[in-house]
Amino acid sequence: MTTADVDGYFFYEPGIVRKNPVFVEVGAYTDHAVRPLKAAYPTSRMLVVEASPTCLESLREYVVLYEGVQVLPAALAREDGPVAFYEFKTGPDGFSVFDRSEQGLVVSAKMTAKGMRLSSLLREAGLSEVDLLMLNCEGAELFALEEMAASSALRGVVRQVGVSFHCEYDVVMYEMQRMYEALAGVAAWYDVTMRTTCRPTYYLLVRRDLKVASVGGVAQFGRAHPS
Repeated sequence: MTTADVDGYFFYEPGIVRKNPVFVEVGAYTDHAVRPLKAAYPTSRMLVVEASPTCLESLREYVVLYEGVQVLPAALAREDGPVAFYEFKTGPDGFSVFDRSEQGLVVSAKMTAKGMRLSSLLREAGLSEVDLLMLNCEGAELFALEEMAASSALRGVVRQVGVSFHCEYDVVMYEMQRMYEALAGVAAWYDVTMRTTCRPTYYLLVRRDLKVASVGGVAQFGRAHPS
């Protein structure tokens, strides 16, 4: 499998990216992926999901520079409905639906956010197929993978998943066994590749029924962004 880099963190398989792709970033921060993916795929549509009011202010100012980018103020959750959301004094990298004060982080603000299942996020945005789903949502990534494992309809929508797990180094938010269980839950339908150069650990999941079309090792559809 030949992968392309998004931002030094996310990576993906460009050979199965459609001509006018759809990208979804959950836990968009103030933005990791819009600029590089829009540079590579100018006609792409993007949904960026972020719950933090602090991040949303900067994110909205940034994405207006690009066409086809939708901002959805919500938090990925196990069920639809209001959820507690925490901001911490250490900065937006750790903002989460989980209270991380036991890890030594000092809560700067606690608020109620709009919690949405992955299927609900995609349905609200009107997305029926996603070329790359990027999950960097400080522990809530488990909710998305658990729903995908249980839903063939959702697996039919999501072609690739880039996921950052938070169970090691200085971001231990759950036992590592839960990461393995989440990956095992979708492994029957997705090939799994680990990127070892990232902290926390990053995985790429590519749906197995999709055949990579290539000529001489170069992807026919899609292209990596300029380095």
